[in-house]
Amino acid sequence: MSIDRTSPSTPRCGWAVYYADRHIIVTSWYVQTPAARYRIPDLADVAVVLDTGRGPRWREIRAVHRGAEVVLFGTADRARFERVRRALIRALEINRSPFP
Repeated sequence: MSIDRTSPSTPRCGWAVYYADRHIIVTSWYVQTPAARYRIPDLADVAVVLDTGRGPRWREIRAVHRGAEVVLFGTADRARFERVRRALIRALEINRSPFP
């Protein structure tokens, strides 16, 4: 399941923080996780993965970074997951080429 895209809010200075907590930072330029920092233009095939097993539903955001699949974020907290997902959508939109 691919991430839905929404309209971006263009940062006036060219750089904006869309979401930040102690586990993940999403800016208009990069995603910072405990494992690594990923430049937004280097991310491809960004997708949401849902675990439908027992217990609280686990949600992950995965992407391909320079040919390798990476987990950008994972949580069972739906509200927090949605905030990170929307932040990543904005970051991807702002970095998208205006040409198809």
